[in-house]
Amino acid sequence: MAQLINEAKRMQYLAGIINESQLNEENLEEGFKEWVLAGLITLGTIAGGTKVYQMDKEAAVDRKAQTEYYENILSKSLEKMSNEEKVELGSKINDKTKKLSIAPTSKITPEEFSEILTKYAEDYIKSHANEFSINAQDGSLHWKFETAVSY
Repeated sequence: MAQLINEAKRMQYLAGIINESQLNEENLEEGFKEWVLAGLITLGTIAGGTKVYQMDKEAAVDRKAQTEYYENILSKSLEKMSNEEKVELGSKINDKTKKLSIAPTSKITPEEFSEILTKYAEDYIKSHANEFSINAQDGSLHWKFETAVSY
């Protein structure tokens, strides 16, 4: 695009419409605009990169805190839960997330699906530790999206 503009200016100069100083002045202005634009793009990239870096660091700290919370607190409560409680929790989590479903033609047994729900509940708690808390009185597990039930 800049090359086409420069070519048009050169033709105007050759035709005598503009003089040499006007041609050089306009070329200088175009060069300055390109230089300023490149500088702004560079600054935007640096600022954006810094923000992304800060967000990555904060997310890493949050992941570490959640992992420690799971390992030190939630896993102990999870071990105390019966399989039936884990199946019920897995079912309630699935009702909200809609991640698991059984095809009408599936040959999966209810026992196998119960095992899947148990594993789903365990995995969900581990990966979403910030959604769970422990009752200080009885040590039961509470999911923040299911206020009426404790496990």
